[in-house]
Amino acid sequence: MNEKEALQNIRNLTKHLDNSDDRLVDTFRLAIIALNKQTPKKPDYEGDGYDRKGNMIYDTWVCPNCGEEYEVDYDDYKYCPNCGQRLDWEENHAESC
Repeated sequence: MNEKEALQNIRNLTKHLDNSDDRLVDTFRLAIIALNKQTPKKPDYEGDGYDRKGNMIYDTWVCPNCGEEYEVDYDDYKYCPNCGQRLDWEENHAESC
């Protein structure tokens, strides 16, 4: 089972819970948040200028979860230092644009 399957199973389970047990519902909500952060997400890129050929220069990447900004050339993390979101660096968007 992977993170996405576990998330779906927990969501399905919480639909059937009696809301009278708020602690159990809260526990499942926290588990969903934690599993969402473990699912790798691609960061967004922002550019602020153009090279001599007219191509956008991407110098900032943005966490897809919290929106915190980091420098492309200096800040290379597996997880966002601000919120803990796991990052997917399989394809470097800045180089492919």
